[in-house]
Amino acid sequence: MNSRKIEGVSPIDEKYIDEREMVSEGGPLGPENYHDGRSTEKNIQQLTDDFLKKALHSEKGREAKLLAKDGPLRQTVIALRAGEVMAEHNSPPAASVFVLHGYLKVTGLDEEVVKAGEIKILTHQRHSVEALQDAVFVLTTVTGVETE
Repeated sequence: MNSRKIEGVSPIDEKYIDEREMVSEGGPLGPENYHDGRSTEKNIQQLTDDFLKKALHSEKGREAKLLAKDGPLRQTVIALRAGEVMAEHNSPPAASVFVLHGYLKVTGLDEEVVKAGEIKILTHQRHSVEALQDAVFVLTTVTGVETE
C-alpha cells in the first residue's frame, strides 16, 4: 500500500492505516475524520452523535458504516432509532457488540439487554437486535474462520 499523509493522524496511526485496509473515502473513517490524535473519548462521542443523528433522520431509522477491515476482522458502527430491529440473522464465528449509547435487546437462545458502556459477546446461534432506546454500537465480527 502506498504511504500517504492523512491530516490530523499521528505517525503511529498513519503506519497502522497504511498496513491495514481501512474502508472509506477521505480518511480512516470517511469524510468525517473522528481521529484528532489527542482524545479518543471526544472522537468516539462525536462518532456516536453523528451516527445517531443520521439514524434519527433516516427513513429506515438506521445508519451503519464499516470502520475497519483487516483479514477476517470487521468493525462496524451501527445506529438504530428506538424500536428498530435488526431481524433474526446468522451469527459469524465470533462477534461482539460494544454499546456506545442507549440500550439494545439481543434475542437468540436467551434474551439480554445491553446498555451503553457494556460489551456483549454474541451467541453463535441466530439472533436479532432491537433498539430499546435510540442506540449506537460497534459490531466487531470475525468471519471466515472455523468454529469450535
